[in-house]
Amino acid sequence: MIFNVHLDTGDLVAGTLIPYSPSETPLLRVVTQDGEMIVPMNKFNQGVLDAGAHETGFVDFELTPEIVPNLPNLGFLELYDAASGVCIYRRPPPDMAFERILRLETSMLPLRRLDQEISKKFQMYYHSAERMGRAGTVQLFNIWQRSVYISARIQINSYQHIHECGFETIILLRDPREELVERLVALQKAEQIGTHFLDEREARSLDEVVAFASTLDFTDGQSLVKGLRRLPVDVAMRLSNPLTRQLTANDPNEPARRANLSKALGHLAEAKVVGVRSRAGHFLEAVGELIGAPIPEDSIIDIPKVRTLTDALIDSRVCDYFLELDLELYQFTERALEDSVATHDI
Repeated sequence: MIFNVHLDTGDLVAGTLIPYSPSETPLLRVVTQDGEMIVPMNKFNQGVLDAGAHETGFVDFELTPEIVPNLPNLGFLELYDAASGVCIYRRPPPDMAFERILRLETSMLPLRRLDQEISKKFQMYYHSAERMGRAGTVQLFNIWQRSVYISARIQINSYQHIHECGFETIILLRDPREELVERLVALQKAEQIGTHFLDEREARSLDEVVAFASTLDFTDGQSLVKGLRRLPVDVAMRLSNPLTRQLTANDPNEPARRANLSKALGHLAEAKVVGVRSRAGHFLEAVGELIGAPIPEDSIIDIPKVRTLTDALIDSRVCDYFLELDLELYQFTERALEDSVATHDI
């Protein structure tokens, strides 16, 4: 899907909505404080027809007060692709942040509360954008609005163009062993809660990991460590160094390599804000300064049981062999942040 709303003069809103399928008829869902309505495309685009991107070429729209009552005075106006539910335009809120930010999600379970708090300052916002697929995610980086917030768990090496699109990156890391525990807990419950937190491709690739996670006992740290000592090699490979792979590989199934550690550190160095969960307050303060609004400390909530189980993994070092590169990345970042705070306090 390709979309763009290039004009909003108050009494006229104009844009383009090209669906995934050339044979599909695009429809707008217009939402206002007075209700919602479905609006068809009402303008012809010869270029889109000539390019074969749509069978009829009717992919442009113009909204006027005759179509949307009281359009010039609507403070709340949102436009959605009716088929996918993706928001393609939102009238800007007062005092919005004029930033284009990608929060590179590094946790399998997304930080939804944090996303919701940050989004309050932005005109356009998209959470867990990786679930839209690569084409959909690329489209988000190319919308023209100046106030955009995107969170996505993507292979950042495959999206080098985002800096050319004016996006700054913010990244929050956590101890790799803590992330592993949370992933295994979530995947064990996948049969009950589903895999809505994963994109379709990743969900299919984790079948063996889900099967293994279902055999683990999370009652206490000793039981978990015992289960992890019989971790199959192929499952260990799927769980190995997810952060390093996310920062350096073009494909999530590509193995992490020590030679790429410098590339991973380079991506972290390029980020506007980097933080660690153990010092989440510093991260929230820095992001709050960036967007011009304080972010509540309870925007990031850790599960106490995950922390307790992590302590057992740290003491036993049972998983260190397949998290080696991620541990080096995390510990380097943690030390750098500690040095930065110490220097700031002097």
